[in-house]
Amino acid sequence: MGKKNGRQEEKNGKKSKARLADERFKITLGLVFTAFSVLLLLAFISYLFTWKTDQSFEWNRVFSNPDYRVDNWSGKAGAWLANLFLNQWFGLASFSFPFMFLLIGLKLMRVRINRTGWILRVTIISTILLSIWLGYIFKSADGFLGSGPGGRHGLYVSDWLS
Repeated sequence: MGKKNGRQEEKNGKKSKARLADERFKITLGLVFTAFSVLLLLAFISYLFTWKTDQSFEWNRVFSNPDYRVDNWSGKAGAWLANLFLNQWFGLASFSFPFMFLLIGLKLMRVRINRTGWILRVTIISTILLSIWLGYIFKSADGFLGSGPGGRHGLYVSDWLS
């Protein structure tokens, strides 16, 4: 019995590795990442204009009740994602996430981009530092975007550092 289970695990492992190596899968995944980056960018831009109304919902009721309407251009999912990234996480520095998802998507679709790993590392570090800096400079900015331009992350970390 042990040998059969071991052989089945090897076959399943080989199948998943083969799926990840398949070019069609990589291109499809790249298209998904690219489409997600466009959705995020659209949601973030819309959130800059509609954050007061989109933020005032109880999110567990918004998804379960079709009568709730959001003003975000990318719908309920976009409003939720924008609220998550711009209010609860990194604030305006979150605009780097669509860029990173686009970069990953293009890389999966075999578009040649030099030093992709380095660009991603610098972007992640810059996102964190920009969030903290915006939180330190502007604080909550009288509730702009909910937690301020630095998001909740920037606000809490800058308060902790002070």
